[in-house]
Amino acid sequence: MAAIDGQEFCISPNEPPKPLSPEIKAASEAIPPFFIKEITCIPPVPEIPGEPLAATLVREIIGTGQCRSTASPSEEAQGKMRELTQKCIEDGIPIPILVPMGPKKPVPDAGVDVAEVCALKTLAALRRRILTRYDKGVHFYFREEDVTGWYLEGDVPNIREHIEKYISGFEGLVKALGYDSFMTPFRESELTDLQAYVDRSSKMEPLLKSYIEETDQAGLDNFEQLQSYKDLVTNGWQGSVPLEQREFYRNRYSFLYPDRTPQEIDAMMVRYLATTLARYQLHAAFPPEIANGHFQLNFAPPVPGSPKSLSTTRVYWRPLPISIHKSATPFWRARGYLKEQPDGSLCPNLASWQGSLPLTSRIVRLGSGDEAVDIQADILSQQPNQSPRRVFEAKT
Repeated sequence: MAAIDGQEFCISPNEPPKPLSPEIKAASEAIPPFFIKEITCIPPVPEIPGEPLAATLVREIIGTGQCRSTASPSEEAQGKMRELTQKCIEDGIPIPILVPMGPKKPVPDAGVDVAEVCALKTLAALRRRILTRYDKGVHFYFREEDVTGWYLEGDVPNIREHIEKYISGFEGLVKALGYDSFMTPFRESELTDLQAYVDRSSKMEPLLKSYIEETDQAGLDNFEQLQSYKDLVTNGWQGSVPLEQREFYRNRYSFLYPDRTPQEIDAMMVRYLATTLARYQLHAAFPPEIANGHFQLNFAPPVPGSPKSLSTTRVYWRPLPISIHKSATPFWRARGYLKEQPDGSLCPNLASWQGSLPLTSRIVRLGSGDEAVDIQADILSQQPNQSPRRVFEAKT
């Protein structure tokens, strides 16, 4: 039900859209079908005779190997999911699904691109499958972590401008695709503020640093008896920060910041861990309307050793079905572009921002006027690229 279904497109480098000529109609075919069509390659999960509706809907939300990026949740977790879903059915409301997302791309000043379109269309397809069995469907709430970004990357020049460009573009994209009736982006800054984050996180950071340094040396045997851990618990912390979790964060930050020292990497890890607690303590993790229960659909991979209490209704998804593209990179970390196929068609691709690709710069513009949103839709051609930048505009 995308708002752009069936609409015509025109190409205009420097001027407003004009009536479509035969030449422009022909040029508009360069826009790949996935911009104007929905993802339909995955059928609803098969029926199981006698299965309660809640269980069927949970199977749909968990997804098959086509959509899911991890193993299926435990039976205990699925039981919690069925309870939540049954409550929504009894209340006659859409099933709420929280979708955490980063506040920007890994490179400065980057806006939304093909990766964001992929993820939104994948979720819209999930909703359509749910609607075949439950007419209230689902409602997605995207947590835009702007305050976290301000805090963690406050030393990056113009960080607020970069974050604003990205999340405002994402919000515009949701509207331009016609998904805003069942997708609600919300900013952390709507629920808290930077100073509150600073106050909470700066209090936790030295406590976490002391505890991690002590247990790095002595191990985690009887960690509950350590004064450093008791200090953490007093301030709301849960869990041991397992060694595999520390290794996960250290490897991740070392990959992203190869010039940093081990001490700097540990400081980044401690800072991030402190913000995760601050978010929950400041009630900025989700909007009040879903405080009584919700699924959480993550595009980021699971973090080893996360507290069990935080993962009972989590599922992990790919931004595109694996039959379309195999990458499971979260959309805000991915470089989304269009790859020309041997038959001349263009298919979505996701890559990391490291390294270079011989891409032709393209912009797809959806909507019109103040509500228009530009989507970076670069093309990787079969032939060497010599064509100039183009803007594709969708008339609404």
